[in-house]
Amino acid sequence: AAIDYLWPSNGPALRGSTIVSLFGNNFQDTVDIYCIFGDSRVQAIVKSNSEMKCRTPSHIPALVNVSVVSDGTLVYTSTSTLQFLFTPDVSVDKITPEFGYTAGDYPVIVFGSNFLNTSSLGCLFGDMKSRGVFLSNTSLLCLAPSPLG
Repeated sequence: AAIDYLWPSNGPALRGSTIVSLFGNNFQDTVDIYCIFGDSRVQAIVKSNSEMKCRTPSHIPALVNVSVVSDGTLVYTSTSTLQFLFTPDVSVDKITPEFGYTAGDYPVIVFGSNFLNTSSLGCLFGDMKSRGVFLSNTSLLCLAPSPLG
């Protein structure tokens, strides 16, 4: 078995619980398979012979090496090292405006801390998702969606 890459390569530190997919070949479905993030070991779940998943543990913000152990044996990577970046957890302090028209499509500015400029940045309005635009590590902009469709 060999691991080619993992995704995503970063997630919240203290909250943890990022589902990381590891891709490669010849993965064997066994109960004794673990991902190791730095010094923390978590159970892995083999989804197919080319994909497995692990849930990140809580960790201090840091860049750590990632490895996999299956039946007591280290699974090799095709690259020199796999790494995961535990980022400071995001927090939201306030939004403006706090209410608006049901037609949606108006800008909402979110203020907080530890925002990252990533392609997966977004806002959740109830159960409706909206793509986010990074303004700074303390602010982002989202368009309010319409609950009417």
